[in-house]
Amino acid sequence: MPGWKFWEKAEMKTEGPPATAPAGRFNVRPRTDLVGGALPDDREAAPMLSALRRRRDAVLFDVEEATLAGEGANPWLSRVATIEEAAQAVEADLAAVARPIATDSGPALPSTAVMVTAATDAPSPRVTIQVGATEVVYVEDLDWSERGHQVARTELYLESGDLQSLVPANVAQDRRSELVEVLGDSLFRVASEARDASAGDRPLRASRPLSELAVPDAEFGGWVDVTGTSPRRRAHALRVAELTTELERLRTERDKELEEMARWRERLPVAQRRLRDVDEQIAAALATGTS
Repeated sequence: MPGWKFWEKAEMKTEGPPATAPAGRFNVRPRTDLVGGALPDDREAAPMLSALRRRRDAVLFDVEEATLAGEGANPWLSRVATIEEAAQAVEADLAAVARPIATDSGPALPSTAVMVTAATDAPSPRVTIQVGATEVVYVEDLDWSERGHQVARTELYLESGDLQSLVPANVAQDRRSELVEVLGDSLFRVASEARDASAGDRPLRASRPLSELAVPDAEFGGWVDVTGTSPRRRAHALRVAELTTELERLRTERDKELEEMARWRERLPVAQRRLRDVDEQIAAALATGTS
């Protein structure tokens, strides 16, 4: 056979999955005459058919996801249930924290006089407070800027004075540091008021009892300072804020899952129509390529 050329032997080009493709989810079975199998010999029809089959895979995924979203049990509802369980736990913690039960309010302090004996604003702020036999001094460092020699005010800080000596002997050892913190906050406020009054030539309260600087707190336990707060109250407020933030985050996450599920459900009719359209295009391409 002298005219036979072995390199021109007709070959069928194949691609992708086998001619009999497995069914997808929800019995959305690809048409076996459209998916996989041989490509036509037509050089123009083959690339187009390959692209159409890839498009069909993407559209089929949308159909399956949208169908799944409409089922009574689906991944979105499963995740929502998990989030709701976590949110209920946070709500329970928040409810428990919102009802503080204190049984360890601190003992009342004596009425020892707390007197501001000296308060100057310039050139360097300095406040001296006498509490019984203990002298407490607060000072402020001035921060001079390089340009224009302007002064930047800073906070007062305790320069001298043993606050431990202000704690009555009847306060338990494990609670003394808490009381020292409350007294320190109150004395800082007293010193700040005295400094500001000195700077503005305003009258200053000459004396107050030590018992006002740390008042027993029947609600949260311990003591509150002259502003009505305490380390316990601040810790409680922080915990409430943390739990509230976490609850809001969980609710937002839940809403996102529900919104995504609803979007998938709404896409089902469009996805089914697109699947029919691409199937028709594939059928037409097959008919053109084999004619």
